[in-house]
Amino acid sequence: MGRTHEEILAGLPKARREKIDARAAVLTREVESLKALRRFVEAAGGTLELRVELPGKGVLQLTGLGDAER
Repeated sequence: MGRTHEEILAGLPKARREKIDARAAVLTREVESLKALRRFVEAAGGTLELRVELPGKGVLQLTGLGDAER
């Protein structure tokens, strides 16, 4: 059986764990901002979409950004 997330983190050096924790905190704030933005846009009657166009890759439509259920 594989190791848990907590076991993996516990095996890392303290400095690495702190760096991971700091990045996780930033990402959590970004997700909360997307949720707030989605609520604002939907309350105004709109929809939130992100369209990405990459050279040689075409257009990608990202959906589900800021969904509260995710």
